[in-house]
Amino acid sequence: MIIVAQVFSAMQNVIEEKIFSKYNVNPMQATGIEGIAGMAYSLVMLPIFNNVACSTIRDGEGNIMLCPFGVLEDTMLAFRQVINGRYLAIYVLGYTVATVFLNSIGISIVKYTSSMERTVVSCLRIFLVWIVSILIGWESFIWLQLVGFAMIVLGMLIFSELLVLPFLGLDLHLKKNQKEDTAAALEQGLTTEAKDGVDR
Repeated sequence: MIIVAQVFSAMQNVIEEKIFSKYNVNPMQATGIEGIAGMAYSLVMLPIFNNVACSTIRDGEGNIMLCPFGVLEDTMLAFRQVINGRYLAIYVLGYTVATVFLNSIGISIVKYTSSMERTVVSCLRIFLVWIVSILIGWESFIWLQLVGFAMIVLGMLIFSELLVLPFLGLDLHLKKNQKEDTAAALEQGLTTEAKDGVDR
C-alpha cells in the first residue's frame, strides 16, 4: 500500500508540472481544484468502503492495525469522534489548515521550479518531523534512519543536478545546458556584431 501511495504521489507531482508547463494556473486555484477533486473522490469511495466487510488485523503485539469494526471505513464513527472530542476537533481543524498551506506551497514550488524540488522539500519536511519526534520522546534515534534520509536527499540532489558529479553521465543535463547557453551567447554576439555593421 505504501509503494502504491508513493507511485500515485509521484504521478500527481509529474502531472502538476506538465499542467503548469502548458497553462498559466494560479497555485491557489490549482490547490482549490485538487481539493474539489479530492472531495468528489471521497464522496464516491467512502460509501463503498463503509460497506466492504473485512477481518480485524492485528500486529505481533496484539494492536489493531486494520478493520477494527469489521469494515474498511466507518465514516459516521469518525464524525461522532470529532464532534465528541474537543482535542480531536482542534487537531482536525489544524490539520486542515496546515494541509491547505502545505499543498499551496508545494504546488507553487512545482510551478516555479519543478516536481523534483517539491520532492526534496517534502523529504526535508519528513526529516524535521522525525527530529521533533525524537526530541519530544515519541521515537528513539536509529542511525539507519538517518542514513536512509541522507541517501534519499543525496539521490534527489544528484538526479536534479543540484549536486553535480562529473562522471557516469551525472552531469549530462548540465553539459547540455552549458552548450545551449554558449550557443545562445554566440548567436547573440553575432547578431549584435551584424547590427553594429549595419549601423556603420
